[in-house]
Amino acid sequence: MDATTSALLEQLVKNLEPLNVLRKSFLFSSEFWTMISSLVALFSSGIALFVAGGGGRYVKGMLKNTPNLEIIGFRPYKQATDYWRLAIKNVGKETAKKVQVDVTNIFENQQDRENFLAVPLRWTHLRCEDNCVSRDILSQQTVYIDVLEHKPREDRVEIITPGSGGVDDYKVLTQGRSKLKLTFYEESGISFTKLVEVSWFGGSFLDGRLKGAKWFRTKNGNFIN
Repeated sequence: MDATTSALLEQLVKNLEPLNVLRKSFLFSSEFWTMISSLVALFSSGIALFVAGGGGRYVKGMLKNTPNLEIIGFRPYKQATDYWRLAIKNVGKETAKKVQVDVTNIFENQQDRENFLAVPLRWTHLRCEDNCVSRDILSQQTVYIDVLEHKPREDRVEIITPGSGGVDDYKVLTQGRSKLKLTFYEESGISFTKLVEVSWFGGSFLDGRLKGAKWFRTKNGNFIN
């Protein structure tokens, strides 16, 4: 570095010293802390207005615990005919509201059923105006929903839905192995899917399971009653 450049740098440093002193003195001045107090008050007022204007519900929605639905069983219940039902428990700390379960796809004979539209399933043990297709589930409550009805005397298996409009393609299963895609919906926007597998080759024997679970009536690959 030559002498001229060095002299210029020394002069620049001297010229900036008053600014440095001013910065330090401002940080410890009453004006600085008055400004900080005003900013804090302004921010607090903005939050208060946001909450008073209804924005608090968004904050609450982000902070609260959400419903957490867990499938705890799929099995038949013997009545005049066999009803296969899912047991569902809300293991979360919030009520799950307006829960609906739809069959959104049927996979059979190695392909998706073409002439099929999603249909809602029916919750059990309820009196309701909407054909029992939606319900609230309290925290830690276990509820049941009908999935299939097996009618051996008619040699027929049907999805239990009030939404088929009498169309067999929307509810009647064919013989063989089938997979039903169940989609769960909840008012807060939570949704997830589960697969139910069904094995029925006509007659009185039908077996079912959740995908990945054990067959209800099958042991070591052999069907049992």
